[in-house]
Amino acid sequence: MLKIDNISKTFSMGTVNEKLALSDINLDVNTGDFVTIIGSNGAGKSTLFNSISGDFKLDKGSIILDGIDITKRADYQRSKYIGRLFQDPLRGTAPHMTIKENLALAYMRADKNKKIFSCISKKDEEFFREELKKLDLNLEDRMDTKVGLLSGGQRQALTLLMATLVKPRLLLLDEHTAALDPGTAAVFIPVQSDNRSNTIQDDLSGELGFRHPQDSIQLPGGRRGRAHI
Repeated sequence: MLKIDNISKTFSMGTVNEKLALSDINLDVNTGDFVTIIGSNGAGKSTLFNSISGDFKLDKGSIILDGIDITKRADYQRSKYIGRLFQDPLRGTAPHMTIKENLALAYMRADKNKKIFSCISKKDEEFFREELKKLDLNLEDRMDTKVGLLSGGQRQALTLLMATLVKPRLLLLDEHTAALDPGTAAVFIPVQSDNRSNTIQDDLSGELGFRHPQDSIQLPGGRRGRAHI
């Protein structure tokens, strides 16, 4: 399902700030897998996620998702297939747009049958409302509220919903509950439990035990590594 073949990335190459982040990393994730990436701070967990999401060009190697070579595709092109949550609750949403508009963007982006600027139908609104109810944060009654007025926990919960509104082929969880208190983080459990996408999370994202990972891999920070999940 996901095949990472011999990827490497060095930042600020040829300067005094040169940093080897990934070196000859290989990873195979099969359909239906839920895996955890383990590593200390600076080991390259977020860099690996960034490479999958398309945040930068690799020095070498390839990334194949469901038989499609996405190595040279831009991040916005990969977003049709990949959902992602970040540690920072402010990322992943548009603060000056309403809850309904944010959900519409996520829905239209991932649904190949909809165009980005098409109208939001009554049926779409009802679908958004029912999905928001799962968060148990009363956001279904605030769909016309701008996202910038929500708390950090509410925004992060909304980001999870946006990432899974249309089932992604791959879901990346990058320390998405690290900045939240346990009570707020608990609202993620029903949404994450309902999601059956192939999922890769870092070791901190697994603290609440959303789903028991089928396997884990150690990322030794820059050194060569291979993992078959």
